[in-house]
Amino acid sequence: MADANGGAETGTSTCAFCEADVADAPPRERAHATGLWRVTAHRSALPGWMLLMPQRHVESLAALTPTEAAELGQLLREASVVHVDEFGAQKTYVMQFAEGVKHVHFSLAPRMADLPTERRGAKVSAYNAEDEPLSDAERDQLARRIGRAWPAPHPNGDEQS
Repeated sequence: MADANGGAETGTSTCAFCEADVADAPPRERAHATGLWRVTAHRSALPGWMLLMPQRHVESLAALTPTEAAELGQLLREASVVHVDEFGAQKTYVMQFAEGVKHVHFSLAPRMADLPTERRGAKVSAYNAEDEPLSDAERDQLARRIGRAWPAPHPNGDEQS
């Protein structure tokens, strides 16, 4: 349900992700978007960390429509292609909790070859909890880079790159 400001209400508060999803949002809030999902350049110290979230307010994976769920897999793959091809990552870490902000969102972190051992796996979240995040200007620049590098989906869905 939308509140008076156009954001989705989540019990007693408004959803920060819904509030940020506006037409004139800065690039960091919309690095890539489809009709159902959007990708943001996350407020992290790790360049290339993205958030993937449905454009409508959804609090549980079980509440995704079949169409949203089908597109999710393709977008996860495409984000990983951006990490590998544009950022030189070996792979992409994918995490989903939706606890801090009760809106389904996937944290997509690039797993770089030189990622310190103490920051591998779930410990990659230290880039968000312990380090100074990238500035808004840096995030906007990264978002533009992500958007330019985003691969076009293959018409029949069987693209191999």
